[in-house]
Amino acid sequence: MSYDINLAKYVNLLKSNNETIPEDIYKEMANKVIINIKNIIDNDLNGKDYIKLTQLNINRSFIKRGIMTISYGSTVRGIYDQLIEGGSKQFNYIGIKNNKKMYSVIDSSICESNILFNRLEIIKLATIIHNVLFNSYPVLKNIVQYFIEMNYLVYKLNLPMIWKTPSGLIIEQNYVQSKNKELKFSVLGKVKSITIKKKTNKTNIRKQNLGIMSNIVHSMDASNIIYLLNNIRYLKYNIPILTIHDCFASNANNIELLSYYVKLAFLMIYKDNNFIDNYHEFMINYLINNNFIFNEDQTGVLLKPNKIIYLPLKPILNNTLDLENNILSSKYFLH
Repeated sequence: MSYDINLAKYVNLLKSNNETIPEDIYKEMANKVIINIKNIIDNDLNGKDYIKLTQLNINRSFIKRGIMTISYGSTVRGIYDQLIEGGSKQFNYIGIKNNKKMYSVIDSSICESNILFNRLEIIKLATIIHNVLFNSYPVLKNIVQYFIEMNYLVYKLNLPMIWKTPSGLIIEQNYVQSKNKELKFSVLGKVKSITIKKKTNKTNIRKQNLGIMSNIVHSMDASNIIYLLNNIRYLKYNIPILTIHDCFASNANNIELLSYYVKLAFLMIYKDNNFIDNYHEFMINYLINNNFIFNEDQTGVLLKPNKIIYLPLKPILNNTLDLENNILSSKYFLH
């Protein structure tokens, strides 16, 4: 979607063969997190406060979930929560020392168990993880910001978010706010209560922003599956296919054929199709169909004679990547 040739290298979109070592975006980001920690210690005014972070032997599994969810809208707080709780947590709560909550690393290969970290140190680590991807590939941040700004635009116009996938499906996203109501009742003389969550008609803009990128990306994956199945059916290949998001399976003797047609389906979406350009034009038509009037150059919606809400500026994408040649010659596009 971003056409970033530097990022394409680390997600195996470029040519590769049996002699090529597959790239790993998570390993690359882990290395950059380590470098950024050292730079903060050496150069920031309060850098020495985080000296213990240099004791962490950070690897790909340590930062994978955080990196994976950044371009889906994950915040610094979200990554912090991932590090200290849930199925992907990396730190165990030990107790309070000197009036501070203290944590140890779960995996002893990452750090010695006797080295404890406080909340501020883990927040700093979460901040570094959150910033590393966007700092390395600014176009990703521009794309996320563009969709968030479009969310705010339709929110102000009292409309749901909407987009059209490459396969033609129109998707509407409208997370709404809810109110909790507690009901109390008596059972055998004891008071019990339940909480009922009731939806309102008001859009929850926070959830809109958190969900927009993951939902768009998943809808693109779904388009890839639709194109794949249609192509296979059109060519009358009678092979079993299992798909889960961007994962594909079949019998072993069908894998080379399946891999080739997955690549072709991917190219049908991205080769000559700039999704963001199409999306921007679709949104203009969407607003026109909802009786909103644009200014002459279609950069903003006229609400009153002297009031305009401007559309977000489209990210500038530099499409210099020969996608077809690279994808069809990529050993590790699927692996």
